[in-house]
Amino acid sequence: MRCMKRMENSEKREEAGLNRYLSPLNVWALSFGCAVGWGSFVMPGTTFLPAAGPLGTVLGLIIGVLVMWVIGVNYHFLMNRYPDSGGTLTYSIKAFGYDHGFLSAWFLLLVYIAIIWANATALALIGRNLLGAMFQFGFHYQVLGYDVYLGEILLTLAAILIFGVVCMKGKRLAIGVQTFLALFLFLGILFTFLGVFFSGSGDAISLSPAFASGNEKPLGQIIVIFALSPWAFVGFESVSNSVSGFKFSVKKSLYVMTAALFTGVLAYIFLTLMAAGVQPNGYRDWSQYIGDIQNIKGVGALPVFHAVYRNMGPFWVSILALVA
Repeated sequence: MRCMKRMENSEKREEAGLNRYLSPLNVWALSFGCAVGWGSFVMPGTTFLPAAGPLGTVLGLIIGVLVMWVIGVNYHFLMNRYPDSGGTLTYSIKAFGYDHGFLSAWFLLLVYIAIIWANATALALIGRNLLGAMFQFGFHYQVLGYDVYLGEILLTLAAILIFGVVCMKGKRLAIGVQTFLALFLFLGILFTFLGVFFSGSGDAISLSPAFASGNEKPLGQIIVIFALSPWAFVGFESVSNSVSGFKFSVKKSLYVMTAALFTGVLAYIFLTLMAAGVQPNGYRDWSQYIGDIQNIKGVGALPVFHAVYRNMGPFWVSILALVA
């Protein structure tokens, strides 16, 4: 009997070892990838710059990421105290009971549903502005004046299906793909930012005015961006759901989340500065350009992509589209 028990315990330890498949880089990719998505390419032109301008956006994001880091410290404490999978739901139940856990689960569900629809439409939006009418075929209908085409629906469903199959094929394949895409995302943003600002070719860079025009004072504009920060970085703490898969000490999780937040805020800042730095012909500055964005078609309707197109060329626009 003792021999049998020893064998069972040995098998359990081996299974536990096999289940620990996440390196620090893998966990960074999960945290960074959940925090930075296609919205980071669109929000500079639709939300950040109109609300606070380039300087107001940068300051608001920096203050916001510092507050999110404090939240990360709290998650780090809980991950060490309850080193099993489950994340926020598990922590709520163990700290406050099942009633709080139930409410927490519903709030989490609403958060991720709100993100899923936005990311699911990313390909259609980017494809429409970069590829024209290529996917605008079949039946279509309108939602608040926005045309939705069958071709764009099929494009979105194809992407969801592909990533669904990758996830079902095994967690090691899924995390490998996630890590590659996260690195590709960050490096793509970094290289295009350096190309737009320091290549020495293309249009001159202008980031004035520093703040958005309007009745709101600079401090108020910074606060607006700060208030949006939880939305911008939501998901970085999702690694708490995978603690049982860490191949490294949970005590190092804070360093990994800090790296994810730091690279995440850099990505948002780089994309915002690119969107503000280069304007189409006929616009005196970014404020006039962004104010007229609804009347622009094609790549010009996406300020980040337009900046890359003007200063680096169509090849890098394709790379940025793949990154997004």
